[in-house]
Amino acid sequence: MKSANLNRSIPNKKAKRPLTPYNLFFRFKRIKIIQASSSGINDRSSILQLVKAKPGLEARPAVELERMNPSEIHAISRGIVRQEMQDKLLPFDWQEISSQDPRNDGVC
Repeated sequence: MKSANLNRSIPNKKAKRPLTPYNLFFRFKRIKIIQASSSGINDRSSILQLVKAKPGLEARPAVELERMNPSEIHAISRGIVRQEMQDKLLPFDWQEISSQDPRNDGVC
């Protein structure tokens, strides 16, 4: 029992892991879904269409994308994602967020 108390008192100083491409994709799409929801787009079909669209090209019509070659589509998508995620690439600081979490009971 005593060792369990010692482990809780030692602060966690592990290095943060770098974000994987999946983490970046999820973070980008999550931002898009929240923006759509806050602007009143809440129906399931619109959200599914937003999720399935290539990142960064959600607002582009399918007809326009069909006229482009894959390298053009990739370059445009990459540029848009980089621009929108410029300040959002670092991992979250969960210590700041955990203090606002209602499930946080003060025990780490």
